[in-house]
Parts: sequence; C-alpha cells; structure tokens
Amino acid sequence: FVEELEQWSRQITTTDCQAAFDRCGVPCSRYRTVEEAMKDPQLAHRQAFGDVRDAGGTFRVLNPPFRFSDAPAGVQPYVSALGEHGERILAEAGYSADEIEALRKGGTLG
Repeated sequence: FVEELEQWSRQITTTDCQAAFDRCGVPCSRYRTVEEAMKDPQLAHRQAFGDVRDAGGTFRVLNPPFRFSDAPAGVQPYVSALGEHGERILAEAGYSADEIEALRKGGTLG
C-alpha cells in the first residue's frame, strides 16, 4: 500500500495531497524548509526561536521546547567568545593573578 500511496502522491501537488488527506480525516502535515518553519506565525507566537548575538552578528536559534513556571528556560541573547571570561572564572576558582598570567604565557589561557 505504501508504494501505491507514494506513486499517487508524486502525481499531484503537495497542496492537493494534503487536501485529499484532510477530506478523509487523515492527520498529516507537509515537510517545510527551515526558512518556512522559521517564518511560521504559530512558532513565533510560541516563542520557539530566540535571537543570539556574538562577535559574528545576530542569528536565530531554537528555544527549548519546554517552559518552567518559576525559572527562565530560553536562549540567552549573547554568546561569549572563547576564553572571554577565563580570567574571572580562574580568579573565582582561587587562582592567583600570577598563576593566571603563567597560564596565559604558557598558551593555556587565550
């Protein structure tokens, strides 16, 4: 049956195929390109995407598909560059300024 269905669906447009399935009560959805999906008003309404900025510019990414009532669960608006916070993190972890400088000179810290 699958082969027959595939042959039939190749002879008509996607819109006609979906209309036929809708008339018969068959749940279905057509495949969309990434561009089409990202322009979907329902996905925008559900805040499925978030904008992130880094040194290269701004781009859209998927937000997590879940929500929490008392905690934010979404993309952050900025992505740090590799090593951008290395000094601060090492200092918070207990490294001295001299130790951090030695890591930098040794090439461990960018």
